[in-house]
Amino acid sequence: MRRVAASVVFMNREEAYTNHIVEIYGRRVVSHYALKSELAMTEWLGGIIVLTYAEAEEVNLKGVQSVDDFFDRVEKTEPHQSRCLKAYHLRSADIATQSLTKNSRIYLIEEDGNSFVE
Repeated sequence: MRRVAASVVFMNREEAYTNHIVEIYGRRVVSHYALKSELAMTEWLGGIIVLTYAEAEEVNLKGVQSVDDFFDRVEKTEPHQSRCLKAYHLRSADIATQSLTKNSRIYLIEEDGNSFVE
């Protein structure tokens, strides 16, 4: 299991938490909770993490400019009961404006590392 933390974690478009921890097993989010104190074996990713059931392969994430834009794209996918919750790290995002910069990248967070999403 991998435990990561970020400045902001979005559960959906309207629900976001600051300084939050997400636990990942494989590609699946198994738990998330507030960061109340320093925890051993927790990797600080910073930036923004978005939790969604969308698969990276079925949405075109190229050209995403903001968290809202990200949700516009992933909300177009059809939910399936067999899907698991996934975590996407919006690296180098501007937290104040919730926008992506020219240096921003989107990664699917996995237990063994991160996969770049194109």
